[in-house]
Amino acid sequence: MLVACPAPRGQCQADADCAAGPAGSFCAEGVCQGAPLATVELPLATCARTGTGLLRVHVTRAHGGPAAATGRFEAGALRGTSSQLAGGPLLLEVPCSFAAPGSEGPAALSVFVADDLGHETKLPAALLVDDRGPALTVDPASLPASALRGTKVALRVTASDLSGVASVRFSVAGGPVHDAAAQADGSYRAEVETGEVAVSAEKAEVTFTGVDRLGNGAQATTSFGLTRLKWKTQAADGAAAVGLALSLDAVILSTANQHLRLAARPTGVLAPDFTSASSFSGNVVVDGAYAYSALRDGHVCKLGLDGSVRWCCDSSGPIGGSLALGLFRTSVPGASAVPTVFFTISASTGVGSRMVAAQEESNTCVRHFTTPLSQLGLGTPSLAADGTAWLAGHGLLASARFDGFAWSQPQIFTRSTFYEGQPALAPAAGGGVRLVAGNGIGLLESLLFPAADGAGHRADPAVGFSTTPVAGPPTSSAPVLAADGTALVSLPSANTLVALAPDGGVRWKVSLPAQNRPAPVLGQGGLVFAAADDGSVTALDLATGGAVWSWSAGAPIGAPLALGCDGVLYGATDTGLVFALVSGSTGPAGPWPREGHDPRGTGDGSRTLEAGAGCAE
Repeated sequence: MLVACPAPRGQCQADADCAAGPAGSFCAEGVCQGAPLATVELPLATCARTGTGLLRVHVTRAHGGPAAATGRFEAGALRGTSSQLAGGPLLLEVPCSFAAPGSEGPAALSVFVADDLGHETKLPAALLVDDRGPALTVDPASLPASALRGTKVALRVTASDLSGVASVRFSVAGGPVHDAAAQADGSYRAEVETGEVAVSAEKAEVTFTGVDRLGNGAQATTSFGLTRLKWKTQAADGAAAVGLALSLDAVILSTANQHLRLAARPTGVLAPDFTSASSFSGNVVVDGAYAYSALRDGHVCKLGLDGSVRWCCDSSGPIGGSLALGLFRTSVPGASAVPTVFFTISASTGVGSRMVAAQEESNTCVRHFTTPLSQLGLGTPSLAADGTAWLAGHGLLASARFDGFAWSQPQIFTRSTFYEGQPALAPAAGGGVRLVAGNGIGLLESLLFPAADGAGHRADPAVGFSTTPVAGPPTSSAPVLAADGTALVSLPSANTLVALAPDGGVRWKVSLPAQNRPAPVLGQGGLVFAAADDGSVTALDLATGGAVWSWSAGAPIGAPLALGCDGVLYGATDTGLVFALVSGSTGPAGPWPREGHDPRGTGDGSRTLEAGAGCAE
């Protein structure tokens, strides 16, 4: 009997004679021989589940020679056989779909090498499979607790992936998609534009999408709060604002305690107050370099924004309503337009009201009076685009034109309505004028005046609409007009804001939480802004009256709001607080967006609110 050899090449008659040798030894041709010897060469590249991994099997020993060896693999439920590379190793093409969905890392499989007698050797193997998008993490240190609307917020994002990161992109609240910028440390910088967030949203939702080099994507979402408050400043004296207008650099406020107050528009920093000889009455008007306001002692003053007094002149009677500032147009070739302040006075008994145009001459003011306007009462003039001044009073409407030297003879239109406040004006077809005015019981009237004839006279108006009192007997604010013809008016004693369609029908009526003394303000994008005595500022949808956002100043707001071309809404309270809010609008809208017409309070319908794609203050 032969003695079994502990290693191949020993003599044998059966496989049992080779049992003491290495595992898998067998007897062939009377000699103990071993199972195939081979090594598996794994690919360096990572495989997507939709891809194929190529394994090379190098056979170093097999019965019949390496060229006679065959290979196969088992990967989960997948099976496959090898192909023979000419003069080289066996090639196994393994579909990477055997890996579990969402896996990232080594996926194990088995490789089998067989000789020509069918003896096999099992070899372990694995493929690097990536079926998962990059892991995305937003650095908490880059997340603000709250960000001001309209500003950019830089977020830091880290991304890692087995196959490498191809790109990181982001979007704000489902808006436009932007690329995050790769940084030297391997992170990504996302410049989030908060202006892309819906105007009604209270936080910014940012979604990041990472894509690896195999095309796998992954998302991560984060959010941070948003605030509308750009700044707020409390005046030490706590004086109530009675008028508010904007220069390019400052918020100008006339107050109830003889102070003219300036707050820097970018920061809210207060400049030293100018103190007048009397408390201010009504609004303040700005021509860019100077502010104009009426005093309760009957004077009208031109004040430098540095606190200087250019001039103050006696109005020769009680001043009614507020001021309107315009640039008169003259037919004299080459003559410059001159800032002119328009207002109304109530003269001695029996003389009646007059409109006054005040201009500067030799560092003082020169006053030009209309002829008496019967018992028209006191009100605020409005200037139409053609330079005609309109005044609404007790059962009368009056119009007259100032040419820079003198007034034309006023034209009086008798009406049955006792108007109050400042009328709103809009151009009408053929050179006509649409005038909307209200009274103290919530009634509004829209009148269409035809174009003036060669002598400057207009025919009696057609009634666009004449409403019944909109709600009970409230005192109404001056109306404002949207570009589509919608007229809006505040009804303070009813805590109500009303929108009327061009035909006079009630488009919507909204209850506010408290009295809304100031007239509403209209902004681009179909927004209406209303302020109330509970300190609330509410933005509403012009089309529906639905609330879009709200904010509280914490104290009554009696002065008018002003919306700048920077999209910032400025306001002041009865307790001396001045504030600036990011409105969600890009500037004023409509032919008469606020009482006083424009952010400067000029009351001049000839001023352009929009210049091309821009906005003119």
